[in-house]
Amino acid sequence: MQKVLGKLILWITISLLSLAADQQFTYHIDISNQHPVVKEAVILTMEFNQTEIGKTVRFSFQPQKSDRYRMQFLEADDNRDFKGRSHIIMKYAIFPLQAAKIDIPLNITLQVASKEELKKFVTGSADELMYLRTENKSYPLPPLKLDVSPLPQGTEVVGDYRLDFTAENNQTGAGKQINVVYTLSGRGYRPDIATLLPPLKGVNTFLATEQFHDKLFHKIIFRYALLSDQNFTIPQVQIPAYSPKKRSQYLLATDKIQVAVYPLSQTRSEKPSLLLQINWRSVRTYADYLLIFLSGFLFYKLIYLIHKQYKKDLSGTERFLHKVKDAKTAKALLQILIASRDPSFHEEIREIEKHIYQNSDISIREIKNKIKNKCLIKESFF
Repeated sequence: MQKVLGKLILWITISLLSLAADQQFTYHIDISNQHPVVKEAVILTMEFNQTEIGKTVRFSFQPQKSDRYRMQFLEADDNRDFKGRSHIIMKYAIFPLQAAKIDIPLNITLQVASKEELKKFVTGSADELMYLRTENKSYPLPPLKLDVSPLPQGTEVVGDYRLDFTAENNQTGAGKQINVVYTLSGRGYRPDIATLLPPLKGVNTFLATEQFHDKLFHKIIFRYALLSDQNFTIPQVQIPAYSPKKRSQYLLATDKIQVAVYPLSQTRSEKPSLLLQINWRSVRTYADYLLIFLSGFLFYKLIYLIHKQYKKDLSGTERFLHKVKDAKTAKALLQILIASRDPSFHEEIREIEKHIYQNSDISIREIKNKIKNKCLIKESFF
């Protein structure tokens, strides 16, 4: 009996060792909350470690799109140990969009480059794996399971936000505008609000918005210009919000403001002087336009003379632009930019690397236009 038990233990041990030898990587997955509310940011942390020595490996994760949730990349820490093994920690924010039990599938792709392929690259660096042809293999991971609760009825903003409000004054003359600015800022789900003020009777309303988004932080500025020839009221703004962090509802609100509009009167017995009849603001505007035109014309002439005197052979630039135009993929375009060794393309290289590594959305056509414009600017100066 003891011999049989000993053989069984030995067989199990050998099997476990063989399984560990075949395994190319280990991983750990963690989520901040399995019971969120709709549109609450659930932080997904994934850690991958390469266990096999002697291979150049890169981990690639591509979230699957769904109408039940939205996944947003936050950050990644990618490095290698002294043996060249890859180690990466990725963080994503998951926003559930439905009140239900949601399964989120996960897959990790291993990109493996052989030593022969690495030798083809100029530097031979293992960090340049994205430029090489690789053998890719996808591994399914255990799916995430979320039990999502509904939001309180009427909720418009999810997260921790604040609403600031400024008005330059509360009185004006007829025909003169009142400028009002609302600023909605905070962390959480990206607000989807087109306007804050309803239509105001007898008031011409003009709106311009500015938006700034950085991962989980969002800021939207609503700039209103209000024009009327009679008194009016800027109503109170109320935005029902919910804080997942505090598990409570709150209200973003501003005070209402009474705006007094006084008439610009003038007695008929007084005849305005010629100087008063002149619209000096228009005269100044025309003078500014004339000055801008003359400055632009002189600047153009100066650049033209410099270009005519110091014109250089642009065949190298033309060949470079042809290569950029013919690049079919982001990886091919990245190789062309790196080979150019031009520091002015550092921003474009970083955008493409972020697209390849972190699956961010970019427009290859837009990046090609940026590269072309930079080359044309250099051409005009030299």
